[in-house]
Formats: sequence, structure tokens, C-alpha cells
Amino acid sequence: MKTLTHYLEHKRQNIEEKLGYEVDFNISAAIDYLRLNFDINASDTEYLGSGNNGKAYGEKKSIGEARVVKLTEDYFEVQIAEKLLGKKNEYLADIYGVYHIYDKYYLIVQEKLEIKHPLMIEARDYMLEILDDKNLCMQEIVIGENIESVIKESDNCENEFLGEWCYKYCIDIVKAAYKAFEECEEKTGIESEDFHLFNMGVKANGNIGFFDQTQC
Repeated sequence: MKTLTHYLEHKRQNIEEKLGYEVDFNISAAIDYLRLNFDINASDTEYLGSGNNGKAYGEKKSIGEARVVKLTEDYFEVQIAEKLLGKKNEYLADIYGVYHIYDKYYLIVQEKLEIKHPLMIEARDYMLEILDDKNLCMQEIVIGENIESVIKESDNCENEFLGEWCYKYCIDIVKAAYKAFEECEEKTGIESEDFHLFNMGVKANGNIGFFDQTQC
């Protein structure tokens, strides 16, 4: 199941085996939708990762051009995506399309963010250690905690420059998450608190951005 086409076929087979009869899980229509509306070849995508309610596949193109196609069962995520559809976002991934394929299954086409930026990964790992040490989650910081009092330079950091840089970047991450929280509420009327460190990347505009907004 290396491509979206393979995964859709696998998902259809699983549903039919579970139900015991054929279902109208229209794979060909979904593939045509991607090809005709977005010029996306579903057989030429790469697996990016999965969460509790879906799997994501991305185009093998540069950031700013590439898009992600996510198959999701999370209707809360779908509702947010539909309200962000066609809007240019500063701190959230842009949404280009939302498509219903069967029952609770939807495809969301969205902006692909740079999730493997080496500096961001370094800061994320640094921040995870701090949150774990303080027994906090990202949402608690975004919603009400004082950033500077929670995120501070580690006394045990062996590289003084790295510690100072990570401290500043971690603060930038939390500030971006808060701005994304506000942007989501302003544009959709929905309060999404799902701003965690594995749902972020760098947008084409250079901002730290967040994707896959839903309930925690």
C-alpha cells in the first residue's frame, strides 16, 4: 500500500469483507476527482503518515507546489476543512478540496507543508523534552499558559548556541500555534485545540503552520 490508489482499494476490500457484500466505495470517481480537479495522479503519491482517523499521501513535488491527499473518517476535521476551503491561510494549511467517497469516508486535498525541516525537528524534540518534564501538553500552553514561564533554556544543554536557538524557536512554535488557533476560530467559528508538534510544518509563505485540525 505505497500509494493512495493502493490504499483506497485495500480500504474498500476491508469494508466489503466486514459487511459481507459489495459497497459503493467509488475509487474510480475519487481518482478522477483528483485528476480532473487537481491534476493529481493518485498512483504517483507517497505515504506520509497516519493518525487515529486517516492516512495521508503526498505529491512528490517541492513545497509550494505539492499537495497532500488525506483519507479521513473524522467528520469534525471535514467540517473545519469545508469552512477553510478556498481560503488563503497564514498559519493553517490551505484546503483545496473536500470530497465524500463513501459513508463516513472523505478525501481532503490540502497544502503540503515542509515537515522535515531540520531546524524545526531539532526544536520540536527539544520542546517535547520540556513538555514531558513539566507534564504539560501543547494545548495547555496555547490555551492559557505563559510561554516564557513554560519554555526555558535547558540547563543541561551541552551546546550553548543550540540551547539558545531552540529556546527562541520553541517560543515561535507556540506563538504560531496560538495564531493558528485564532485563525481557525475566526474563519470557521470552530475552536480546534489540535495543535500538536507532529501536525506542524513550514508553509510556503515561511510561517510555521498546522494541518489536520480536529478535536483533541
